[in-house]
Amino acid sequence: MACVSLHTTFLATRLYDGLAALKHGNGLLVCVIYSQPSNGDDCPARGPLISFNIRNSAGVWVSLHEFEKLATLKNLHIRTGGVCSPGGVAAALGLSPWEMKNNFSSGFRCGTDQDIIAGKPTGVIRASLGAMSTLSDVDFLINFVKEFYLEETVPATMYHVAKPSFAGLRIQSIVVYPIKSCGGYSVPSGTVWEVRPEGLVWDREWCLVHQGSGQALSQKRYPKMALFRPILDFDRGILRVTYRGEKPVHLPEEISVPLSADPSQLDSPSSVRTRLSRVCGDNVTTYTYNSSSVNNFFSDILNVPCVLSRFPAGGQGLAMRHSKAKVQKHEQVKISTPRTCPGAFPELPSPPESDSEHSTAKILLSNESPILVINTASLHALNREIEANGGRAVPSESFRANLVIGTIHGSEQVAWAEDGWASLTVGGEKFNMMGACRRCQMVCVDQETGERHPEPFVTLAKVRMFDGKVYFGTHMGHEPNPTSATKGKQFPTIRVGDAVNVGARA
Repeated sequence: MACVSLHTTFLATRLYDGLAALKHGNGLLVCVIYSQPSNGDDCPARGPLISFNIRNSAGVWVSLHEFEKLATLKNLHIRTGGVCSPGGVAAALGLSPWEMKNNFSSGFRCGTDQDIIAGKPTGVIRASLGAMSTLSDVDFLINFVKEFYLEETVPATMYHVAKPSFAGLRIQSIVVYPIKSCGGYSVPSGTVWEVRPEGLVWDREWCLVHQGSGQALSQKRYPKMALFRPILDFDRGILRVTYRGEKPVHLPEEISVPLSADPSQLDSPSSVRTRLSRVCGDNVTTYTYNSSSVNNFFSDILNVPCVLSRFPAGGQGLAMRHSKAKVQKHEQVKISTPRTCPGAFPELPSPPESDSEHSTAKILLSNESPILVINTASLHALNREIEANGGRAVPSESFRANLVIGTIHGSEQVAWAEDGWASLTVGGEKFNMMGACRRCQMVCVDQETGERHPEPFVTLAKVRMFDGKVYFGTHMGHEPNPTSATKGKQFPTIRVGDAVNVGARA
């Protein structure tokens, strides 16, 4: 044990010194370390543990949840959060008892991504060293923090989007995902597709629900879900589902359910166990299919007990969800005039110009918003970065967007121009931009094979990280035209090839 103690003491000292030496270009320390430095004798004060948090060059705390996502992709096994020691963490962070209670009242729980409350972290990053830890492990962690979180040059405090040319923008593809977190259905070219308040018709109206926990399944935990391929068969009025991977021999080649909410196929919603599900932190009412052949098809392939459930449009209460998307700081390109008069009252916000500006958009089973759009110019810029580092370019399907926007004639647009978009007009329909899409490791699941890879999240963390969070793509919602007495008012549609006009932020 004495040899193990000497070994871990040496590694802990190396890690402490390495993290403590990291400084941003403006001199601010990258890491705030809570573990005590070694006292120089054979009995280190801290033990083989280093607890710390990370700040950017502006002093903004890095999200523990985001740190863990990136660390996982780099095969770093490190613990974040309250580490089952609320008293110790509170003492290290200087959190008073009333602040701990306030955090709990604000919704903070173990496992949530709400890890910065009132400008303070709610947990720590903890590196644990043991007999099997090596010097290369320690150096890997130090270099990881240096590579992704040390800012050599201080970024500008306000973001300016280069003035792009929006000429020639078109809808290149439209994709809906009937079953949440499963494969997509590409809308055929020339087919008009209905736009509803909740998003594109048939998008994320079904989900797979764990029979035990009631939690909706996702590719983050079950990457093979990407290989389920839904087919909207309007001629027969059914949703068909096939599987592109290996499956048990006793299962059929495909299963199907009616597109109409056929009551004979659905369990009665009177039972709480069968109708309450949890989707992205929301408790919702879903209708569960009672067909054993349908449910066994999914359960046996994923090797997890689950049922197919439906969350139809037009619900109320627990049968309805609302968007969580919001405009991020890096998208706010308008520069406000600073006040120089001490004690001046803050400027009051302008009243909304329309009901849609202050009403929260409805959504079905999507994570945050009715519709997700990506810009091919940004995808190309990202892929250039990936390929420059020896990686393989990723397709647009990795980002599971509903709309892919680009130019038809090959004229390249400005990358990341979507940061400055306020609205899009597609065909005759207007859509308001609702904020950038925050990304997780699910973008690393190959949608053709179900395999996980480090990219594109690793490169995104270098080129599209703002305030410790990674973004790619933009959320948007449809704005109906209440004054238009046209067919489009009753039945708004878009199609592949529609022209796209951009309304830029002021």
